Amino acid sequence: MCLFTFMLVQKYNRYTIKKSNPNTIEIEKRLAERISKLPSDSEEAIQLASLYQRVHNKANGRYNKSENPGEFLEALREIKTAFDGTTYKPNYKITELNKARKNKRLRGINNTEDLAWVERRPGNVSGRTQQLIVDIADPSGNTWFAATIGGGVWKTTNSGLTWQNKTPQLTSLSTTTITQCEADPDVIYVGTGMGFGRVVDLAGSGVWKSTDHGETFFQLPGTANNELLAAVNRILASPDDPNLVLVCSNDDYTSFGPNGGERISGIFRSTNGGTNWVQVYDPDAALGTATDNRVQQIVADPTNFNNLYAAVNEVGVVKSTDAGQTWFVSADNFARLQDIGAAEGTYQGISTRVELAIAPSDPTRVYAAVERRLGVADLYMSKDAGATWILVNDTGNDPNWFNAAGASGAGGNYTAGWFDNTIAVSPYDKNVVFVGGVEIYKTTDFAGQKVQ
Repeated sequence: MCLFTFMLVQKYNRYTIKKSNPNTIEIEKRLAERISKLPSDSEEAIQLASLYQRVHNKANGRYNKSENPGEFLEALREIKTAFDGTTYKPNYKITELNKARKNKRLRGINNTEDLAWVERRPGNVSGRTQQLIVDIADPSGNTWFAATIGGGVWKTTNSGLTWQNKTPQLTSLSTTTITQCEADPDVIYVGTGMGFGRVVDLAGSGVWKSTDHGETFFQLPGTANNELLAAVNRILASPDDPNLVLVCSNDDYTSFGPNGGERISGIFRSTNGGTNWVQVYDPDAALGTATDNRVQQIVADPTNFNNLYAAVNEVGVVKSTDAGQTWFVSADNFARLQDIGAAEGTYQGISTRVELAIAPSDPTRVYAAVERRLGVADLYMSKDAGATWILVNDTGNDPNWFNAAGASGAGGNYTAGWFDNTIAVSPYDKNVVFVGGVEIYKTTDFAGQKVQ
């Protein structure tokens, strides 16, 4: 950036502190003159044109409104909606991709005629990875599969040093959860769609399956048109039967915009490898509609797949003792009454998102990391396989892992528990628990309630 441009930027930044300033007209004029003397495709001309637009918008009062992320979603809907009210059908991206592949074959186009693409940046920012699994069939533990939010499925055979994209034709595929079958490691299931309320367009395309150890994936037709709703949050496969699969899912949802959108959720089960599915739990029918009710996690007892737990937002935990055929309430007091339905339309999201973890060394010990309204983090513990739950008391530092530096969100600070919430238990010690959100904390002594 030349000195002239730098001075204009500094001058503009000073003026934008005020809502209006007559000198913006002078700045617009000088910017226009400068731009007219530069090659239109030069980097400086592009920077100045962007600055000119900002000055012009400011002068016309277009920045006086407070930001409303919900308007982005509304604009996105309008772009995708025709005058007669119709919009894109579910799975339209995959449908069009298959058409393109077919046309390519019919026209005899081969890969040598593909256009050459060069990545232009950013090179220092990674995409988000929702879930990692370690290949059961690799005794070295060096082979992993990663489900990425916006880039499909990736594989490494050297503990992450290098990666191969296993879904190269689906690089915008929102893969949010992945599981491998212990009884048949060649079978891998992947769920798609971002269901945690982020302001992005990451609707899913159902469940995908690999039967060749993750080398190729195909879409399960019975899930392609939102039969399992738009966002598959978690997927589980029985360690004894690769055909027994469960998912928890919800429709597109955001905490911004009118009424937060539709909150439809459920647990679905298949006994034939994903060909057919049955909804085995409807939280609205079971719990009423006053609470959020999105089911966003399922975990299984590592010693007995019959024992399953599912986390329900603004409620608590439901449990199954028959491999997901029926469900009953294990805990329904994780949300405070004054928090239910609160914080709509803000970055505080919907209160009381729950994540679960089972201690591998003692499956009767179950933990729940709970997001409270205004960014307060709570940890619940069950010592009897979900029959009863207790709130773990802190010893004074009371960290909030959903915010930077453990700070509470009660003062209005940004908190990410509705989006970033994870928990894990040490495989060796049931009293060692890791909780994470914006930061990671470790608990080491539940007898003394010590939190680090």
